Amino acid sequence: MISSKDIVINFAMKVLAETYAGRQRSGPSEEAQVACTEHLKDIKWFCKDEQRAVCHVCEFPHHQGHTLVRLEEPVQELKQQLRPDLTALQARRRRHQELEETYEAMVPHLKEQRVKTERRIRAEFEQLHRFLREEEEARVEALREEEELKRKRILLERKTLQEQIHSLSAIEADLQKDGLSFLSASTRSRTSARALLSGSDPQLLPGALLDEAKHLGNLAHRVWEKMGQRTTFSPVTLDPNTAARRLSLSDDWALVEYP
Repeated sequence: MISSKDIVINFAMKVLAETYAGRQRSGPSEEAQVACTEHLKDIKWFCKDEQRAVCHVCEFPHHQGHTLVRLEEPVQELKQQLRPDLTALQARRRRHQELEETYEAMVPHLKEQRVKTERRIRAEFEQLHRFLREEEEARVEALREEEELKRKRILLERKTLQEQIHSLSAIEADLQKDGLSFLSASTRSRTSARALLSGSDPQLLPGALLDEAKHLGNLAHRVWEKMGQRTTFSPVTLDPNTAARRLSLSDDWALVEYP
C-alpha cells in the first residue's frame, strides 16, 4: 500500500501542466498577454518571437525553438531607442526647474517693484498736487487782489459822491432861505450850483463788481493746459522688464542709455 507520503510531486511538470491548461482556456487571442506574476523578480529571459519577457520557471518550456536572449539585451536596445526622448525629457525638466526657480525669485521681486512703483506714483501725484495747490492759491490770491482793488475804487468813488452830496445839500439849503440870508448866499450858491450842474451826471463805475467769468470760465481746462506745458509726453514707453541689464533707462522710461 502506498501512502501520500511516498508520492513525489514533480513541481516542474505541475507548473507546465497548469500553464498549458491556462493557455487552452484563455484562447489564442490572449496568448501574448499571459505572463507570470509569481516570479517577477526571477525573470531574466526575453522571447524575440513573442516580444515579451519569459519566466524560466513557468513558461520556458513553451518557447522551444524561439529566439530567447537575456533580458538585459532588449532592455539596452529599448533604452538606446528611447535615449533621444530621455534627453529631451531631461532638458524639459531642467527648463521647468529653471522656470520654477525664476518664479520663486519673482515673488520678492514683485514686492520690490510694487514698493518702488508706488513710491514713484505718489511722488508724481505729489508734484501734481503741489502744482494744483500752488495754482489754486495763485488764483484765489488774484481774486482777492481784484476784490481789494475794486473795493478801494468803490470807497474812493463813494467819498467823492458824499462830498458832492454835501455840497449839493448846502446849496439847496441856501437856495431855500428867505430874506437877507437868501440874498447874501444867492450869488455864491448860484455859482456853486452851476459849477456842480455843469458836470455830467454820476454813473456807476464800470466793472465795479468781480469778474467771476474771468476766474471761473473754463477753469479746469485752463489749469489742465498750464499743467500740460509743465509736463512732457513721450509716445514711446520702454519696458524695464524686457530691457537688457546693461542698458540704463531714464526715469520716465522714454530714453535708453548705453554704458
